[in-house]
Amino acid sequence: MSVMDNDERIIYQHIEAADNEGIWLKRIKARVGLPSTTVTRCVKRLEQKLLIKAVTSVKNPTQKIYMLYDLTPSVELTGGPWYTDQELDVDFIETLSTQCYKFILSRSFPSNKPGAVYGPEHSFYPTAGQVRRFIMEMAISTVDLSVSDVQTLLSVLVYDGKVERLLPAAEHMDWDSDDEAPTNVGIGAKGKQAGKKEADYMYKAIRNKSAQNALVTIPCGQCPVYNDCCEGGT
Repeated sequence: MSVMDNDERIIYQHIEAADNEGIWLKRIKARVGLPSTTVTRCVKRLEQKLLIKAVTSVKNPTQKIYMLYDLTPSVELTGGPWYTDQELDVDFIETLSTQCYKFILSRSFPSNKPGAVYGPEHSFYPTAGQVRRFIMEMAISTVDLSVSDVQTLLSVLVYDGKVERLLPAAEHMDWDSDDEAPTNVGIGAKGKQAGKKEADYMYKAIRNKSAQNALVTIPCGQCPVYNDCCEGGT
């Protein structure tokens, strides 16, 4: 602070208060009550002293936003891992989405019997935390994705009809640190599922309907004990 004059100090304090969200140059000028030319000059000096830096927002790329030099811009500004050089990285997103789907698909159906399905008691479908570990262990992404980032990808797969989200069985919840996520309250009747974490939910792949046999469109075609069934029940 000793290397700044009074005007620079005032401007620096406003920028400091904005933390990693940054503050728009126009807003600085409106708040400090100094002549526009003075603000511009002081900002330039603070930049030269490596006390502040200009960053670009993916939402408003034409706005000049400033924050302290040693801060990392918030996800709101950078767009998170889905943006590269302020542009949506479509190829990166598609690659990750495809790999996420393949991993979930490999865990959604028995591998030793084509066309077979797990019974209703099966509760070992992958969680967002497990999908994240797969991505990082396989080095599919060089970016350190959070569970929340992976949940964003999985939500897209859900909306696209490629996977479905399932409530977890309590005894099989994955409680390790990878699954830390905001608690989702108020889910279910009378808050029955209240307190359940978003990261506890499991994901099951939905097979490509165009490639399915007509049998899977009726209950018997998907029954895990179809071959043992007989008239009158087993």
